[in-house]
Amino acid sequence: MIACDMDGTLLESDGTVKATVLEIIDELIKTDIVFTVASGRMPHRIDRLLLPHSGPKGKCYVANNGATVILNGNIILNRTFPVRPYRNLILEFLEKGLEIDFDFNDEYRPLICTERTKRHSTHFHGYDHPLGLGENIWNLDVNKISATDPINDGKLLNFLEGMREIGGCTIYGYGIHATEIAPENCSKMTGIKYLAEHLGLDLSEILAIGDHTNDIEMLTNCGYSACVANAVEETKVASQFICSASYGDGVIEAIKHYGCIS
Repeated sequence: MIACDMDGTLLESDGTVKATVLEIIDELIKTDIVFTVASGRMPHRIDRLLLPHSGPKGKCYVANNGATVILNGNIILNRTFPVRPYRNLILEFLEKGLEIDFDFNDEYRPLICTERTKRHSTHFHGYDHPLGLGENIWNLDVNKISATDPINDGKLLNFLEGMREIGGCTIYGYGIHATEIAPENCSKMTGIKYLAEHLGLDLSEILAIGDHTNDIEMLTNCGYSACVANAVEETKVASQFICSASYGDGVIEAIKHYGCIS
């Protein structure tokens, strides 16, 4: 199995997939190698790009940073956690200007409507239906909480410090601009391991490809690993093979380096 990150790895900097990459995926489908993605994205955002290239097993991937695992088009794992413990902290940082979503049921559900959610409402499921701040929303269980700082003034780091103090979650930070918060002990690696067990595969039979720090766990626990040339330094240190090419071309390079295709 090949488990590949999406943003910054499989996807180009503009969020598209090169036609040559899709051709390689289609070529892999003809072999006994399962090509899957391990992403923080929700399922519908993965489907939009890769569903026509799913192969004989249909949809098969790890979404929501490991909280959701899909095999043969069916959800075989759907981990959630309660938002109630974080109520006061979330309200405090909404007042300070953070934009926060509760992501569940394959929808991004913003708490309040912003210019960002308006821009993305036609692309991301749920952005056109803000949850509001009624008391009932604090009874929800979600796959992840997403937070964005539109002005990048450092408040996000203070928010994450508060989340860590409360605990009960796993935090994935992307600089001072954005973060995704998943259930406790949840990661791309836990999702990959769960999927591999259902496919009857050992971790030693998996090639992991990534670019960022949230990929390091899968890069160091799978049998084979590679990072694209645009990867951050920590990820390069953790990888067995560093591609000379970036983004999708790097993915192709890694697949050929390990002899998955000629």
